[in-house]
Amino acid sequence: MAKRNKVLIVGARGAIGWNLTEHFTALDDWDVVGSSRRAPTAATTADYICVDLLDAEATKSAYSPLADVTHVIYAALLDKPDMAAAWVEKDHVDTNLSMMANAIDALEAAGADLQNIAFLQGTKAYGVHLGPIKVPARERDAMHLPPSFYHAQQDFIFERQKGRSWSWTIYRPQIVCGLCPGAPMNVIASIGVYCVISRELGLPLRFTGNLYAGIVELVDARLLAQAMAWGAINPSKSANEIFNVSNGDVVDWNNLFQRLAEHFNMKLDRPQSLSLHAMMEDKAPVWDEIVKKYDLAPLSYEDVKGNWQAIDFAFRMGNQEPPPIVSTIKLRQAGFHECRDSEDMFIKYIEEMQALRHLPA
Repeated sequence: MAKRNKVLIVGARGAIGWNLTEHFTALDDWDVVGSSRRAPTAATTADYICVDLLDAEATKSAYSPLADVTHVIYAALLDKPDMAAAWVEKDHVDTNLSMMANAIDALEAAGADLQNIAFLQGTKAYGVHLGPIKVPARERDAMHLPPSFYHAQQDFIFERQKGRSWSWTIYRPQIVCGLCPGAPMNVIASIGVYCVISRELGLPLRFTGNLYAGIVELVDARLLAQAMAWGAINPSKSANEIFNVSNGDVVDWNNLFQRLAEHFNMKLDRPQSLSLHAMMEDKAPVWDEIVKKYDLAPLSYEDVKGNWQAIDFAFRMGNQEPPPIVSTIKLRQAGFHECRDSEDMFIKYIEEMQALRHLPA
């Protein structure tokens, strides 16, 4: 009998990791283990390990039963409130490198016979957080000048691979959108909460970026999960390769906000440039009233608001000249052809949140 594949998803509580967990548990010939510092806020059929990856000994102990793991998908991230500054700070780099190193060290100590280690970078690898990038950005393009933990983790994996039989695969998604209860960074939830709070305050809906915001690319977390599962199942095409991932279309935030205004039965007003990070931090009482008024699931503001600084950054990305667009030709030529209509995807996720009573109708 052939050995079953077993994937360890590190960072399974986040928007990417959660959707990866859901996707792999639906596949017939995969066993799935999720891992995160805190327990998930929704039920899962995956085996689950809660451990702080910064504690090397605790990680080694928690991962000791995982000798049968064949694949690792590393989607863990410890970020700081001030995201823009953190990405070039040494302690941010060292912290995220230590987390990855402790996880891989623990699996090796357990005797895992690994086939592939997949991990995520995103378009910050090209320096999108620093300013305009080459368009379209291609996987063969140079990364930005370090420091960043992308450089540190990539160097660690490349060095650790020497003398070992496993391969690596790097995925670079654009702005990830997905349904994940309690995830610390969740574009869909944050924007949905902004919409319903604006409505509850009797305000029209306003895009908080620029009228001429330009275009951005989104990626459905479920499509990203499909792409990473495709890579795991097709090692001859994915081994030691880097792939950009996006939905395959582009989005103008102003057009998407028109769709959101129609969905929430709101008037759409002219964009008004402001910082949601500054303006939304005191809105917990409004959210609490919404939960009571509409009999929503008992989620606190902290549970649903996500990271407003990340939303501000996503809204500003389209202001760059040229806008940050990546090429996904390499992934398509390798054999993965899934795509999404990004506006339809966004509304569908909002409807799913309403069905779960995480947002009011």
